[in-house]
Amino acid sequence: MSLKKSRFPILLSCWIGILCAGNFVEIIWRVLLHGNENSLWIPAIQGAGLLGVTAASFRLSSLRAARGFFLALLAFAAGDWACWLIESSSVWIDKAGALPVEYQMTARTLLSFIPALLMLLTLSGSGLGRKDVFISKGSLDAESRMPFGIRAVRWTILGPALAVIFVLPLVLQLTLTLHPNFSMAAKAMRALPAILVFAALNAVSEEFRFRSVLIARIHPVVGTGHTLLMTSALFGLAHWFGHPSGPTGVLLAGFAGWFWGKAMIETEGIGWSWLIHAAQDVAIVAFVIMAAR
Repeated sequence: MSLKKSRFPILLSCWIGILCAGNFVEIIWRVLLHGNENSLWIPAIQGAGLLGVTAASFRLSSLRAARGFFLALLAFAAGDWACWLIESSSVWIDKAGALPVEYQMTARTLLSFIPALLMLLTLSGSGLGRKDVFISKGSLDAESRMPFGIRAVRWTILGPALAVIFVLPLVLQLTLTLHPNFSMAAKAMRALPAILVFAALNAVSEEFRFRSVLIARIHPVVGTGHTLLMTSALFGLAHWFGHPSGPTGVLLAGFAGWFWGKAMIETEGIGWSWLIHAAQDVAIVAFVIMAAR
C-alpha cells in the first residue's frame, strides 16, 4: 500500500473532526438551511461526528496516532457548548449585556478558557510538556522557510511585516461589515486599557485552543502542510459569526491563522503568533466600539 493511500483514513478522519468541532455544521444549518441558531441539532451532529472519530481511534490501529487530536477536538467542542449554555442564561444576558462592549468581549474571552482548560486536561498522561505545546516565547529570530525557492527570512523581519500587512485588509473588512462611526474614535481611545487586556487574553486563549494543543498532537502524524491547513480551517470557520465575519472573515482569519501556525512550528513557541494576533484584536475591538449603537 502506498504512503498516500495509507494516510487517507487518518486524514479523512481528521478533517471530519475539524469540520465537526468548528462552525461548519452551524454555518450549513443557519446560512444554507435557514435553521434556528439555537437548534439542538447543531451540537447533536457535531457531537456524533466527534464521538464517532474518537471512538474509531480506540478501535482502529490506522487512527490510533490521531487519538490525542480527536480528544482535543472533542474537549474544544464540549467547552464551546458549555460557553453557549452560559451565554444563553438569563443571568449572563442581564449582567454581561449591561456592560460596555469592550467588557462584554472580555467576559466572553474569559469564558473561552473553559474549552482551553478541557483541552489542557486531555494532555494528561500524553508525555507532552510545556515546550511541546509551544507554551514559551520560542526562538523569535528563527528562520521562516519560504516557497518557490525564495530565500529564508527571519521572523524578526517577517513577524512585524505580517502585523502591518494583515491589518490593512482587516480594517477594510471591518469598515465594510461593521460600518463604524469614526467620530467615536475618541471613545475607543479612552477604552484602550480595556482593549489591551482583551487583546492579550483573547490571543492567549485562541492560540492555545486553535493551535498549541492541536499542532502538538497532529503535526508529528500528518506533517506541516496538513497541520496548517486543518488548524487554519478551524480558525477561519470559527469567525463566520464573529469578527471579522462572513465568508471574507473566514478567508482573512484562515489566512492569518496559517501564518500563526507556521510561526508556532518554526519558532517552537507562541511568541510571534501571540504578538501579531493581539495586534489584530486591538483593531477589531476598536472598530466594534466605534460601530456600537
